Amino acid sequence: MKHSLRSTLLAAGAALSAVLIASGIADAEDRPVRFASAAPDRTLIAGTVSLPDGEGPHPGVVILSGSGPQDRDGQDPSLGELRPYRDLAASLVEAGFTVLRFDDRGAGDTPGDMNSATVADLTGDAVGAWRALAAIDGTDPDRIAYLGHSEGGAIAFAAAAETSPAAIVSLAGPAVDFREIFSAQYRAQQEATGDDQAAITANQQFLSIIYAEMDRQAGASPEEARAALAAVFEQLGLPPEAGLDMLSSNYMRSWYAHDVRATIRAYDGPVLALYGEHDLSVLPAQNAASMGGWIDPMSGSEVRVVTGHNHLFQPVDSPLENPADQPQAIDPVVIGSIVEWLDQVLGE
Repeated sequence: MKHSLRSTLLAAGAALSAVLIASGIADAEDRPVRFASAAPDRTLIAGTVSLPDGEGPHPGVVILSGSGPQDRDGQDPSLGELRPYRDLAASLVEAGFTVLRFDDRGAGDTPGDMNSATVADLTGDAVGAWRALAAIDGTDPDRIAYLGHSEGGAIAFAAAAETSPAAIVSLAGPAVDFREIFSAQYRAQQEATGDDQAAITANQQFLSIIYAEMDRQAGASPEEARAALAAVFEQLGLPPEAGLDMLSSNYMRSWYAHDVRATIRAYDGPVLALYGEHDLSVLPAQNAASMGGWIDPMSGSEVRVVTGHNHLFQPVDSPLENPADQPQAIDPVVIGSIVEWLDQVLGE
């Protein structure tokens, strides 16, 4: 059944390969690519396929970005000139992997609005990327992995149900539901910056009130949900700028309704889950413990907390160091460990 599905995907992607060859860049190391999202809106996603030397067939990796919008290189104003996904792709290609990375909705050359995209939309984008990479000549469709960072780690597991990836690399990927992520994140950030206990408690109470209201508005329209949340903000004496638009967006509401644990449980392939010791966004203790409870070490799966690293897997002495001030987008040692693990689980 798996091989039949992949044969169908390869046939469906033949036109994509033909376009790439006809454009006169068949021998280029980096090829621009456009593919349709598998989401109902069929958004046309722009990206880059990077090819290793040799005829192949090569194993492949689809890179899925963190919360965005970010372009295919991982460009973000908070990172200055650092480009984490570009650097990851370069190292993977050098190690013999074909790599596809793409612009998020509303970033680079991909149209759309990330704030209105739902988990289902982003999952469809990841499925479309997998199908596009499976159609590239010289790529082995039975040896394609997802590599997702942060939010992308959760999307990798959601997309696995439709693509059966050969492996998943989850870099700081959530392994608990998003309301748990946000509550822990805010607490850790307040503690790191020295807020007193009263302020921390007040913030946690505020989040609990917001979560309860979002649950009550689960089936409401975006307009109805926003009005209900606005009333809560007013009761709490908070201005709309405190996050009302984001909380009432389709994007955020879909993440609050998404069952992260269920998608992890449903995937039975090998998983490498890495967490940074100094990560204040996806806390290592909370998520490593949850991930370790669901994956199967007999399949080659591993969960590791990387000592002295932040959310981007940069070596830092403190969780408060600015990522843009670091000399590297991602520690080459961490990339090396990813490559080594992928070699082991995707080997011929």
